[in-house]
Amino acid sequence: IKKIFMKKVLMILLVAFYAGINAFAANPDDVLGTWLVQDKDAKIELYKTKDGELQGKVVWHKIAGLKDVNNKDPKEHTKPVVGKIVVWNFKWDNEKGEWVDGNVYKEGKTYCGRIKMNADGTLYMKGNICNTFLGKSNTWTRVK
Repeated sequence: IKKIFMKKVLMILLVAFYAGINAFAANPDDVLGTWLVQDKDAKIELYKTKDGELQGKVVWHKIAGLKDVNNKDPKEHTKPVVGKIVVWNFKWDNEKGEWVDGNVYKEGKTYCGRIKMNADGTLYMKGNICNTFLGKSNTWTRVK
């Protein structure tokens, strides 16, 4: 009887475990919306393009009227940062449960990266200098 009871308990735990994984499975749309970046100086709106890729643009910056003066292209120096697309080309990886192989622009530099939701509802972004392991991660918080 003890063996049968243990098997039933084990089976219940396994079912609960797999149901829990599915309940918390990542949804690609969870990242959509407006986010305050880690430095708290900009808000980025993340949305899907018509091709289903993740893209984002600056919708607010702490310094009103800030221009993209650090851009490598001098033609961009007079353009405002607000409205600029700074997140692009991210593709959903269902196995990893995250957005991968995209680009992030910050202060004149473009990074390669990945994006996923943290369990606490914040957004995790890892950016690397493309084709290297050098980089850093950021945590963004959703704007309510």
